Amino acid sequence: MGEVAPHGAGDELDRPGGGSMAEREQAAGLWPIKQALTVASITAVGGLVVVMTAVLAVLGFPHLEHTKALPLSQLLDVLKLVLGTVAGVGALFALVMAYRRQRVAEVAELREHQRARDDLTRVFNERFGTASAQLGHDEPAVRLAGAYAMAGLADDWEQGRQT
Repeated sequence: MGEVAPHGAGDELDRPGGGSMAEREQAAGLWPIKQALTVASITAVGGLVVVMTAVLAVLGFPHLEHTKALPLSQLLDVLKLVLGTVAGVGALFALVMAYRRQRVAEVAELREHQRARDDLTRVFNERFGTASAQLGHDEPAVRLAGAYAMAGLADDWEQGRQT
């Protein structure tokens, strides 16, 4: 009761700096980076098309005049649009990367807490084994020390107290 389960194949991920970034991302349930950025880009473009169509529908799908040359003011407007689009794509990629970094950090923290709980359980099990061995000793002083050790363990280990 209360034994620590052995770690599986993820032991290299449990070590600090262990496992490649791809392995840590996979353990966090994340898609490969290329796939994530591709899906985010396609979703953003699809959303932009939907919003643009809705705006044009509200405006009654106005007809644009075709000209051979653009005036400077329109050229600057197109440049602003292009720069805004590039900034938006950069922000989208930064958002995806920040989410992935946060997710990997959360999974690493959960593993660290689990490892700490496992270590504490192992220490309590070792103390229990030592105290129970002392209780079966031939000398009364050692048995008394075992009883005190078992009482101290019961005070410290609430989940294993009944044992």
